[in-house]
Amino acid sequence: MNAKRYIAKTIAEAILMIRKDLGEDALILYSRSINVAPRWMIWKKQDAVEVMATVNQEGKKLDELARDVEEFKKELQELKKSQEELSALRRAEKTDEDEVAFLRFHDFQEKGRQSSILISTSGEIDGKSKYFFKGLKFYSFFTERDSISAIALIGPTGAGKTTTIAKIAAQMSLLMKKRVCLITLDTFRIAALDQLKAYADIMDLPFFVVHSPKELKEVIKKEKNSIDIFLIDTMGFSPLLDNKIKEISAFLSTGVKTEHHLVLCANYKAKELDLYINKFKILSPTSVIWTKLDEVISLGHIVDLSIKNNLPISLFGTGQNVPENLEVASDDSLSNQLNIKFRDFYAEESKV
Repeated sequence: MNAKRYIAKTIAEAILMIRKDLGEDALILYSRSINVAPRWMIWKKQDAVEVMATVNQEGKKLDELARDVEEFKKELQELKKSQEELSALRRAEKTDEDEVAFLRFHDFQEKGRQSSILISTSGEIDGKSKYFFKGLKFYSFFTERDSISAIALIGPTGAGKTTTIAKIAAQMSLLMKKRVCLITLDTFRIAALDQLKAYADIMDLPFFVVHSPKELKEVIKKEKNSIDIFLIDTMGFSPLLDNKIKEISAFLSTGVKTEHHLVLCANYKAKELDLYINKFKILSPTSVIWTKLDEVISLGHIVDLSIKNNLPISLFGTGQNVPENLEVASDDSLSNQLNIKFRDFYAEESKV
C-alpha cells in the first residue's frame, strides 16, 4: 500500500489536494489536527490538518481500512493494560522454583532424534512441564539503557524484521515511555517502507528513510537530543552476498552505541540457519530474535543452534499481529511454547 501524507489548512483543502494527486479513487486512511508552527515558536499555535491517503489498489473499502486502524489502536491499549496488570501481579507473587529432577532429550518432530537437552522440574514431559535449558542464554531486550542508543535488526530477506521492529516500537514507546525514532534503510521494498511508515504514524513516532551511511549519521546527530532510542530496519538480502554484509556494516556505524540483533525464521531448515548465523557473525549480533514460531511444530533446532553458536535469544515472534505477537525469551516462555507444540503434535498424532 503506497500511502502519502498531506498537510493543509482544512480537511476540504486536503481532499482537493488528494483528488488532484491520487484521483477520485483515493482513500483517506486517517486524519488529525496538528500544529505547524515552527518548533522554536513555542508560544504560537498554527492549526492545520494532516491526512494520510492511498490509492485503492487492492479494492479495500475505506470503512475496512478505518476499522483496521482503530483495531490496531485498541490492541495497543489492551497490551498496555495487560502489561500493567502482569507487572502488578509479579510484584505481589513470591515463587519458589521446584528442584531440578533430571535431564531429558526432547524433540517433537522426529522420533528417535535427540535434539536439545531439557531439564524438567516435573519429572515428566506431558505438555504441562516447566523446563530449564542447559547451555542456553537469554538476553534482556527491554532493559533500561544508560544512554542514547540505536538498535538495528539485521537478517536475511523475509525474516520478519519490519513487523518485529513495529512490535518493539510499540513496547518501548507505550509501555517503557521511551522517545522512539524509526529509521529504515530498506528502500528496495516499497511495501516494507509503507508498512513501517503507517505504524510510525499510528504511534505518532518520527520516521526517516535514509539512503547512505552519511545520511544515517546526520539524522541521528540531528534528532538525538529529543530521542532515547533509534530503531533501525535494515534491508534484507541473501547472506551469500558478502558485499551486502559489508554494505550493512558500513551503514551501521551510527555515531552512537548500537546493538545489532539477528532476526531469523524458525521455519527455515537447520543447515540454512547455521549458514546465516555464520555469515552474519561479522556484524557481532548481540542476540537472535526467532520469528514465526507459530509456523513450526518443532523448536529443538533453534535451541541447538543458539547453544552451538553461543548466541543468546532475546525475543520470540509468535505471529503477524502487531503488537501482541512478541514474547520476551526466557525459560518460562520457551517452556510454554514447547508445551503448546507438545499438545498440538500429540493431539494430531492421536487422530491418525
